[in-house]
Amino acid sequence: MNNLIKEMALISIMMLSLGICCGSEYAEIRSPVGDVKVGSTYEWGPKKANSEFYGFYYDINDDFGTESMIMTISEANALDGSSRPTGIQYTTEKQLKRFQQRDWGSYDCIGYLGEKYFAGYIENQDPEATSYLASESERKNPLAGDQLTRVLIDDDTEKTVAAGSSIDLMEGYDLKVTSIDMNSKKIYLELDKDGAPVDSKVVVPETENSKVSDRTYYYMKDSGDFKGLITIAVHFKNAFHGSDRDLASVDGVFQLSEKPESVKTGMKYDRMSISKVDPTYGMITMENLDNTIILGKNMDLGLMRGIRLRTADDNVTDDTRPLRFFIYKKITKPGSYQINGRAEDIIDGRQVSWNYDSFPGFYYDLDNDLGREELEIRISGDLEEGVLNPGDVVYRATAQITPFDFADWGKYYAIGFLGEKYFAGYVTTPDEDHTRFLWSASDNSNLISYDVLSRVLIDKEEDANTTLGAGSTYPLKEDYELRIREVDVEGKKVLVALSKNGREIDQSVVEFAVNPTYRYEKNLDGADELVIIAVRFKELLSSQEIDLAELEAIWQISEDVFKVGSGTDLSRVMAIDSVNSNEGQMTIEARNEESTIRLGKDKTVSLMADYYIKTADQEDVIPSNPLRFFVFRGVTVAENGGFVTRQEQLMDEAYPVPRQEKPAEKKTPGFLASFAGVCMLIALRIVKRTDTKRREWKIYRDRRSA
Repeated sequence: MNNLIKEMALISIMMLSLGICCGSEYAEIRSPVGDVKVGSTYEWGPKKANSEFYGFYYDINDDFGTESMIMTISEANALDGSSRPTGIQYTTEKQLKRFQQRDWGSYDCIGYLGEKYFAGYIENQDPEATSYLASESERKNPLAGDQLTRVLIDDDTEKTVAAGSSIDLMEGYDLKVTSIDMNSKKIYLELDKDGAPVDSKVVVPETENSKVSDRTYYYMKDSGDFKGLITIAVHFKNAFHGSDRDLASVDGVFQLSEKPESVKTGMKYDRMSISKVDPTYGMITMENLDNTIILGKNMDLGLMRGIRLRTADDNVTDDTRPLRFFIYKKITKPGSYQINGRAEDIIDGRQVSWNYDSFPGFYYDLDNDLGREELEIRISGDLEEGVLNPGDVVYRATAQITPFDFADWGKYYAIGFLGEKYFAGYVTTPDEDHTRFLWSASDNSNLISYDVLSRVLIDKEEDANTTLGAGSTYPLKEDYELRIREVDVEGKKVLVALSKNGREIDQSVVEFAVNPTYRYEKNLDGADELVIIAVRFKELLSSQEIDLAELEAIWQISEDVFKVGSGTDLSRVMAIDSVNSNEGQMTIEARNEESTIRLGKDKTVSLMADYYIKTADQEDVIPSNPLRFFVFRGVTVAENGGFVTRQEQLMDEAYPVPRQEKPAEKKTPGFLASFAGVCMLIALRIVKRTDTKRREWKIYRDRRSA
């Protein structure tokens, strides 16, 4: 039995030593927040006023976006899959869209599951919109064959290509300019796929009275799913002889994917299935047919590819505080993305604003209804020349009292600031005694009064049993590690050590009966002895075989503070104007007090950190169709699954901290960590029973001896 106990404990300790997965590994675009109320109906889409959801596809240049979703909550908080209509309905339809290269006319485009898809080349258009590619393509409408294909490239950026070089395309293709005959003005082309030639043609863009057919190279597959469909088109503007080489000028590229998306009736996507496909009108409908969803707390459900539904983990729900929920698009593929806010028009004298509900680039915690960031803009000028005068752009962030994830620690002031969750201070006027615990250990609890904030790195109550043996470590953020030195023989105290970059910086004895929490305090930019790390222990055990300590909750804030004093620059145009540090009124305001921001067609203007204003590259700007714009947050999902923001990059540049190189931590897959916890818990219980029997036998033996 003792050997079994030792083996089980050693296995679980070894598994835990591989590391613990934690932190966000994706970005998300959420809808406005809804309440779970019987009889309520919600409709979301990129063009649904006050219910915009940019997890569906939207192109601000053409004001293009045709996807929408309707949810109807019936009795028992159900999204009924057996009724007609069903509780969830998704619809999308094709819409005419001009090629970026205007000489090609227009095509049918459709937003589908948040992506841009091709729905067909258009025939029988008026002369001004005639599509050359439609006339040349043998196949016009892939939707008639229950298929769609993604639009990979639709670009009119002008570029020059030297003879002998190539135009990079996608899916392994590149178009090589093999040679240019300046006498005949002919451009000889070769299309390669994965390095092997698949096609060749000649274009003559500069013949007298040249037509679009003379200036366009196109490729149409002769086999496979898209046989007879033009999938690649390149528009040449001219050819000319440079000082040392011949050059061709390209001003249009269009490419479709050769990997079709099947859209047959009956196809399932998570809890949704396609109920209707209309190739004539270019419409697709999905419903949760025979898949009723009962909404309860703490749910995170996949509805259809990439689109999910999340409900709050709220212990108190009633008629005055209904359960909150939203839908969102989950982005896991590495790359750079825009998280857009509601689109608006540039109209003289207009004042517009965004908050967490209309701009998912701001921080929001659904469980605690936490996040109060706002951006207000007053517009001067009109049509193509919008102006944001000094003081007309105001950003405001307000702190809220929020509970620790481990309820016994009480509450603290949290503030959503530039899209991230920050710590502003511990609550000093608690309604319960235990609320004072972390505050009482800090000499200065109001961090924002020192004109700084600290990122909340960890705030969690352990769901599974996380148990550490003597000598083992638990990795925290910012290169901190918690080590269990030993547990006293009675199992009432634990000696804890804290390391930073591999160097031990603190030791403390935690007396379980007095207070089972380890705390580490640090000076943060003038705020003396502020608790930045707290670890709560749930159970201790000491035996001849092994010493064990079970963790219950962890709290950590960053030691790298973000300065928010009045006058602090957030960018070249925005600076913090005022800070209110009074409890219950903690607010930060920033303005463009000394900068004028000018808006015109097709501009991206840096506002602050990773926030920008984007204006449309729209063809017609008239009083009935003003210039459109939106705010967006630029985010990057890194190759390793991490989430990187421009704000973090700016902080690293402004406040560099020397760090020792250390090997990358390995991550334990979730099921292994859970299995390790179960093994450790079993070992803990067996050891306790064995230890109890040993003590009972000792008492019995002593009595016999007496």
